[in-house]
Amino acid sequence: MPEQTLGDFTILTDFIRGKKAGSQSRFSYVQHQVGRKIYMVPCMGGIDLEEACSLLAERVERDHPGEGNKAFESAREQLTIKDFDLEWEELQHKIRMYKKWGGHMPSIVIVPDELDPKSWNTIIPDRQGNPWVYRTPDKFVKDLLPPPTRETTYKRNGGYYVRPDKRRRN
Repeated sequence: MPEQTLGDFTILTDFIRGKKAGSQSRFSYVQHQVGRKIYMVPCMGGIDLEEACSLLAERVERDHPGEGNKAFESAREQLTIKDFDLEWEELQHKIRMYKKWGGHMPSIVIVPDELDPKSWNTIIPDRQGNPWVYRTPDKFVKDLLPPPTRETTYKRNGGYYVRPDKRRRN
């Protein structure tokens, strides 16, 4: 990863190099919604701003007369404000985390401790998706979750699970 050193600070320039804003980004697109229909024009870095706005406006105007100007203004605003490269990176990050966790990555999980089932642990994943386990103070959990007991839980595969009550068995 390219680095620059300025005094005591090290700047990682990997995210800055090659970034193109607006319609110059290879991930850029414009869209406009009319009712339940969404019209979209992908730009892919090869179409300039006016051409992309005009294409979208013409397509919308064909199906919905009078909506072309709104579509043109909407497209121009999207291409000047939106950061398509950042949006693409966030999508790729979500895909990597989905694969790593085998589903959606939770924001926070509160679970009983394996060694002491009367105390609770909080699991919070970091930006790379690695889980960090913290001991949860009793005062935070006492009001939200009842402490697990032998009557309400059973142990299986290294964890404690809630026993189904009579309503849930039927």
